[in-house]
Amino acid sequence: MQEKIKLEGKEKLLQDILRVVLFSDFAVILKGMYNQSKNIDQDYILGPSCLILSILFCSIYGINAFTSGNLVNNWANTDIFNYLYTFFTYKLGYSSLKAKNYTIRTFGSFILLIALGIIIYTFV
Repeated sequence: MQEKIKLEGKEKLLQDILRVVLFSDFAVILKGMYNQSKNIDQDYILGPSCLILSILFCSIYGINAFTSGNLVNNWANTDIFNYLYTFFTYKLGYSSLKAKNYTIRTFGSFILLIALGIIIYTFV
């Protein structure tokens, strides 16, 4: 089951960085929407900015899944987390701790695949 974990100093800093990156990404998207409505062409700046911020967010989030995993545990969708945890526990027969680790790593793998997809999209 998913439990909210109290974060340590380094993880609190990473969480704050994730919040700033996420807020900045949304601000870039909103600025792009505003520019489109006013026929202002700044896509050459906003497009790469959005992609870089998205890659940064996904990388920090995904790498955390393979280190401590506490950020992923706290930020993951509860329903999906519990479904995956139940799958690993009851269907595959893993212990509680092992199922929790696999669930966190599944989230991390998925978000790192998204980051890889963004990188491929950027350079192709």
